[in-house]
Amino acid sequence: MTYNGAEGKTKELMAETLGLSGLNLEQVNESNAALISMQKSLDPKVDLAIANSIWMQEGIVPSAEFIRLIEENYCSVVASLEFNDPVAAEIINKWVADQTNERISKLVSAELLQKAIMILINAIYFKGSWMNRFDEGKTQPGPFIRLDGSRKQHPMMHQSENTIISKTIYSRQLACRMGQDGSVCTC
Repeated sequence: MTYNGAEGKTKELMAETLGLSGLNLEQVNESNAALISMQKSLDPKVDLAIANSIWMQEGIVPSAEFIRLIEENYCSVVASLEFNDPVAAEIINKWVADQTNERISKLVSAELLQKAIMILINAIYFKGSWMNRFDEGKTQPGPFIRLDGSRKQHPMMHQSENTIISKTIYSRQLACRMGQDGSVCTC
């Protein structure tokens, strides 16, 4: 989403990091819109909610074109709040909870907002059955790397299977089967 507002060296580095080199902004946005649309209609037994939003400190006004691109291509909400008001965190957290069937109820804090001018949120709610379920017996301890670089042993699921990998000029995708009918989900 923020790639739409990037320019110069920042845009170049984002394109490199996200694997978007060689794609124009229209191709990136159209690919994301198609991916979101496709994933929402995969399997009626799969409940998938993608909650994208950009929250800005009141007074920051992005261009109308930026807002249009974000809302149309990312099913996103773009909103302004007074981040120094303790109610702002409650408003954002309620929105996230509503979008994720109450599974994620506290994503931001008032303290976090006081240090921010903009917050980008991407929360995904998924409830469905995998065609090839994970064998709980194959869960093994593995290193979980925290933001500060420290490591903690944590149970990690392991599974091997043949998958479909698609690479086009627009995107690179890994396909996994889910749902009772083995519908393909791409990531």
